[in-house]
This record gives sequence, structure tokens and C-alpha cells, in this order.
Amino acid sequence: MICGVCIICILALSGVSFGAGYTLYKDIVYGGFDDCDEKLVSLDVYVPDDGKIHPVVVFIHGGAWQIGDKKYDGNKAKYFTEHGFVYVTVNYRLSPEVIHPVHIQDVARAIAWVYRHIDAYGGDPGRLFVMGHSAGAHLSALAALDERRLEAEGLSPDIISGVILLDGAGYDIPLLLPDAGWLYEKLYTPPFTEDLEVQRDASPALHIEEDESPPPFLIIYAGDREEAKIQAENLAGRLTAVGGEVILFHAPEKTHGTVNRELGHEGDEVTAVVLDFINGILHGR
Repeated sequence: MICGVCIICILALSGVSFGAGYTLYKDIVYGGFDDCDEKLVSLDVYVPDDGKIHPVVVFIHGGAWQIGDKKYDGNKAKYFTEHGFVYVTVNYRLSPEVIHPVHIQDVARAIAWVYRHIDAYGGDPGRLFVMGHSAGAHLSALAALDERRLEAEGLSPDIISGVILLDGAGYDIPLLLPDAGWLYEKLYTPPFTEDLEVQRDASPALHIEEDESPPPFLIIYAGDREEAKIQAENLAGRLTAVGGEVILFHAPEKTHGTVNRELGHEGDEVTAVVLDFINGILHGR
């Protein structure tokens, strides 16, 4: 038995401080799954070193549901901790080894872990934001709009204060597929199969119900990607139709890659839009 030592002190023994104002707690396993590499069901928590209680940003990486890793995070952890957030990056199992709904089940379990445990890391579970890029944008939207996913973890989408989507193109998969061409085989078939019902089940825009109150959304699309524009506008329209609070933002100078890689860089327009969206919710604007 350890006496006189609080849980924060215990956690500090396993965290790694980078001398940059935050401490990293790495590879925390959020899900108990059989026959699975634990790193695929783990998350990293970046905690400001000021000892205060902070709102939380959970980031879901992209990679066509088939590649990617939470460790490739650019400047986002440094930026968000400097601006007063506990910042969390999440891994999830990838296709072709798994198919829908495994990706979203993992992400929902990760969000549930954060909600239930982040207070021990100085995070406020009552101020929890979910953000994702590309495939991660799709999964962020699905976690917020398909109530079954968080309900399976004993929670509801009401725990999410706001959702930030960075250039996703899978919000309504059947709508996308007639013009997808080679993308259908390379990107969408491995995670969602060729079964229309699976594709519909995996589409966040098709889970929006009139009697539900979705969290606020910031939907960003980049450059001249027509499929991203169509998908973003369709999702925004469906959310608005049920009274949802939506900001749709086009970043014409960005590419699908730079809208993510440059997030967290000082002077970056998209970063400013994201921070303003979050602060607007936090301060009731």
C-alpha cells in the first residue's frame, strides 16, 4: 500500500517531460481486445505542466482507415498544450485486417476511456472536443452522430462538446461511390466492403435524426477536392436541417495533407479557425 501519494503523483512517475511545458503519458491501452497489438488500441496523453484543470482535445488520425499512427502528430500537441488543453492522440485497428464497425468501436472506446479517466491527468471531461483528419474526420463524425457507438460504452454523444473535421470525404459513402473510380477499390472497399448496407451503416450523415441534438460541428474542407466539398456540404446541410450548430469552412490554399500537417503552426489560418470554434463553445459565444 502506498500512503500519502495521490494518483497524479503516481502518474507523474510514468510520464515523460520534454521541457516544453507538457508531460507525455504514452501508449496507454484503452481497450482490452484479444489477439491484438496493444499499440493499435492505445492513446497518448499530453498534459500541460501548469497543474491546472484543462479542457480536452482528442485527435483521431487519418490514413484511409488502413495506415497511420498517433505518433505522427506534427506540432499539434505542443500547440494545444501551450493554449491550455490536455491533448490526446488515438490509435485504432486498421484495415484490411479489420472492417467496419471495428474502427469506430475502437474510437468510441477510446473516447469513453478519456471521458472516464482524463481527470486524473488534469483534464476536464465536461469540456471534451473530438477532432480528426481524413479517415479520422469520418470516425470523429460517426462517434458523435451514431449514438450506438458510445452507448455501447455506457455513454452518449452528449459527452462531446464539439467536433472538428479536417477534410474528410466519407460522411455519406454511398453518395461518394458513383464517382469514386479507383478510390472505390483502393480506399473504400477494404474498410467498408462492397455491401451497400455496411457502407450506409458507416456513413455519419445517414445517422442524423430529427429528434436528436448533435454537438456543434466545425467542418473544414481543403483546396479543390470536389468530393470533399460535396461531402462537407452534404453533412453540413443535414445537420442544419435538424437544428444543428454548424460552421462550414473552406481552406482554398490548403491541400488534403497540409490542412493537417500545418495545424498547430502559429499564423496558420485553419488553426485560428479551430481555436476560435473551441473557445466560442467554451465561452458561450
